[in-house]
Amino acid sequence: MLRRRILSILMAITLTITGLQVVNLPNSEKVLAVDSDWELVWSDEFEGDSLDTNVWCYDVGIGPEGNGWGNEEIQYYTDRTDNVSVSGGELKITAKKEQYGNRNYTSGRITTWKKKSFQYGKMEARIKVDGGNQNGVWPAFWMMGHDYSDGTTDEGIIWPSCGELDIMEHANNRNYTEGTIHWRRGGVGTVKDNHEYWGSYSNGEYYYFDNNEENGINGWHTYGVIWDEDKIQWYVDDNVYLVAYLNEGNKYAFQKEHFFLFNLALGGPSTGYTGNTTVDSDFQSATMHVDYVRVYQGGSTEIETTTREIVSPDGDFSKLTYKASNNNPDLSVAFYEGKTDDEINYCLDQGEKFYVATKGIKAAPDFKRVECNGDVQESPSPGANFWIPMSVLKKDAYNLVTIQDKNGNEYHFVIKYGTPVAVETTTPEQTTPEQTTPEQTTPEETTTPSQTTNKEINLLGYQISTSYEGVRIVANVEPVINGQEVKNWGLIYGLKGYGNKDTGITDEDMYVGVDNSYVKSYQSTSAGTLQSQLGASSTATYYARTMKFGASTVTALTADYKVRAYAVLADGSYVYSDIGEYSIARVADKLYQGKLMNTKSSHSYLYEKILAKVYKDYKEVDFIWNNTVVKPEEVEADN
Repeated sequence: MLRRRILSILMAITLTITGLQVVNLPNSEKVLAVDSDWELVWSDEFEGDSLDTNVWCYDVGIGPEGNGWGNEEIQYYTDRTDNVSVSGGELKITAKKEQYGNRNYTSGRITTWKKKSFQYGKMEARIKVDGGNQNGVWPAFWMMGHDYSDGTTDEGIIWPSCGELDIMEHANNRNYTEGTIHWRRGGVGTVKDNHEYWGSYSNGEYYYFDNNEENGINGWHTYGVIWDEDKIQWYVDDNVYLVAYLNEGNKYAFQKEHFFLFNLALGGPSTGYTGNTTVDSDFQSATMHVDYVRVYQGGSTEIETTTREIVSPDGDFSKLTYKASNNNPDLSVAFYEGKTDDEINYCLDQGEKFYVATKGIKAAPDFKRVECNGDVQESPSPGANFWIPMSVLKKDAYNLVTIQDKNGNEYHFVIKYGTPVAVETTTPEQTTPEQTTPEQTTPEETTTPSQTTNKEINLLGYQISTSYEGVRIVANVEPVINGQEVKNWGLIYGLKGYGNKDTGITDEDMYVGVDNSYVKSYQSTSAGTLQSQLGASSTATYYARTMKFGASTVTALTADYKVRAYAVLADGSYVYSDIGEYSIARVADKLYQGKLMNTKSSHSYLYEKILAKVYKDYKEVDFIWNNTVVKPEEVEADN
C-alpha cells in the first residue's frame, strides 16, 4: 500500500510553458560558512534610552584640522540627542538641515576609541538609513587602529598609518555599498602621506542591492567583515562580495586591534566620495538606524562558494548575427531587440572586465545603466567608463544584457561568451532517433548507463504550479552536449524520506534504469523530440515538468525527494545534472516568505493548502507581485 501511494505521488505530467520568467542567479555567489564555533564576545544592542558612554564617545565639530574631518564634509557633528539618540532598541544618528557652529547642517559621529577595540573575528552591525538615497548623504560603519592619534597630542599614530577598515559606506542614490582598507605605503610615518587604499572602488566588487528603491540602503541589512591575520572578507546579509588578502606592505596596519565608528556625513561640492555631489536644496534630514553591533570570535574565517548557473533569456537566437569583441575572440554580441550593430560597439574586453561602449569609444555618455544577468552598473557620470565584471557571464552560453539610456529607453542584446556548438539542422544517418532512441523504449527498460555529470545540464530551480497542484522543476539542457545532439531529456525522482521512513536511497541510485522501487524516471513523451521547452523548439534550452501532489497529506507534503535532470545523446549515452533535494513544504515556504508568487490566489493557495496545513501556527504574510523560482540550494534537506 505504501509503495502504491508513493508511486502515485511521483506521477509527473509534461507541460508546454511560454513566458515563464526564471530568476537570474549570480554566476558565483559566496556565502558565509555556517560555523557554530563563533562565540559572541561583545555587543551593544542599544537598549535603554541613552548612549552608553562607558563604551562610546562623541566626535564633535568639523575635525581637528577644520577641514570637515579630512573629507570636506559640510556638517557639524554634535553630542546632542537631536543628532545622536537611543530609543526603541536602536541607535539613531540624524543629519539635519539647521544652522549650527557656522555650518548649515548637523549630524553625529560616535566611536569606541580608547574604550573598546578588537583584533580579528566577525564584526557586524544591522543598519538601515531613512533618507539614505538622497544626494550628498554618506553613512558609514568602520574601524580604525586602536593606536590612532587625532594629531592633537604626541601620542599614537596618525592616519593613514594607523590603518582604516571601512565595513560599509554608501553615498547618494547608489544601488550598492562598498568596503575598503586604507594604510600608509612604506609603514608608519609622521605625516599624512603615501596614502594607499584597496577595496570595492579599486576592483569593482561592490555589493548591489536587489531592489534599490524599496530595500536598498533604506532597508535593514547586516553589514560585516570576517577578519584574520591574512585576509578580510566583506559581506552583506551573509553574502561575501569582497576579499582583501593582506601583504607585507599593509599587514602592519591590520594585525592589531581596531575600534568602531558610526557616522552619517554630508558631502559637499569638494567631497570626493560623494562624487563632489552635495545635498539638494530641499534636503531636510536623514537618519541612520543601528539595531546592534556585535563581535564574534573563535570561528572559522573560511567562506563557502556556491556556483550557480546564470539563466539565459528565452527566445530564438538562431537568426541573430554575432559580432566579435575587439579584444576577446570568445566574447561576441548580437541584438536581441532595439538598436542596430552599427550604432553601438558593445563589448571591449579588458581582462576581468568588459566595457559597454558606444561608437567604439570605451565610455557610455548616452547610457544611464547596464544590467547583465542581474548585475547592475550605474553610469557614474557622462563619459565615465561603463563596465561589468566578466564573472557575471556564463561560459559557453547566451547572456542577456539590458541598456537603459538617459531618456529611460531600454535596449537588449545577447552576449555569447565562448563558442556554443550550433544545433545540427539534419541528423546524420548513423545517429537517427530510430536507431539510437526507439520510440517505444522508456528509461525504465534500459540498462544503467555510464554515470557521468555534465555542466551543460543543470537544475535551475523549483516553482509551485497551483493550477496543476504540483512542484514544477525547471532544468537547463543544452541542445548539444559533448559534441552530440541531445535526443531527449527527463527527470529522475527519488523518495528519500517519507514520514518516519528513511528509504535509504543514495546518489548512486539516481540514474536511469537503476533497480530501486523508490526511484522513478520520466522522459519526454516523443522519442527524438524535446518537450516542455521554454522558447522556440529549435533553440530552447530551458524545460519544465510538474510533479503533481494535489490534496496530499502532511506526510506527503513534507516528504524529502532527490531530483536530477538527464539527457540522452545521439549515440544513446546519458549525461546527468547534479542532484538537488527538496520537499513540497520547503519550496512553498521559500516562495511564501519571499512573497514570490505572481497572483493573490497563488499566494493564498500556498498558505491554505500547504503551509498552514503542515506548520502549526504558521504566520500569514502580505502579498506582493513577483514571479521567480526557489533555487535548489535553498531547499536542501538537513543532513
